[in-house]
Amino acid sequence: MAKIKLTQYSLVTALFMASCLNGQALVNFLGHWTGLEQLDSPSLSYDNRNISIQIMEGGERDGFYIYSSSSDFLYNETLNWAYHYFGFDKENTQIIFLRRFITPLGVLGYEEMVYDLLEWTTESFVADYTSDDGASYHQIRMDLNLLELFELAPTRFNLSQNYPNPFNPSTAIDVIMEENSQGSLIIYN
Repeated sequence: MAKIKLTQYSLVTALFMASCLNGQALVNFLGHWTGLEQLDSPSLSYDNRNISIQIMEGGERDGFYIYSSSSDFLYNETLNWAYHYFGFDKENTQIIFLRRFITPLGVLGYEEMVYDLLEWTTESFVADYTSDDGASYHQIRMDLNLLELFELAPTRFNLSQNYPNPFNPSTAIDVIMEENSQGSLIIYN
């Protein structure tokens, strides 16, 4: 009996440790993803089309983030009353693209597309979607865009002593830059 309990506790401990090591969560999808998509549907088919998906915090649904995408299959930018949500089902290793159609009268309906994650790291993933009737197939192969450009702004400003000079109506402030750049100097009274 003691041997069975020891084995049972060891198995529970091993499963617990494995789940802790697997840090996959919805938050790991935040960011700008770029890659390729393949679509086979009754109305449109293509291979290796460029795709971009931006997953951001926001929205009113618990357990979901909001997203925008260059893919017409995933994202409908022509409807300003369509809300786009992104979710992750860790237990089934699936990602969810949810579109809710909300009008002033209330929720008109929703469309949920569940993709099976075939491969996934924190920097890339491959996911497949097949419609319930089998007529549409969509695959996305995405990489996290780690080289995003942020607005460049100086981190340190230095003015010499007595600037501005209250006794001289024309004060000169020299700006020295390490590289040729364009910028603006804003002076407040």
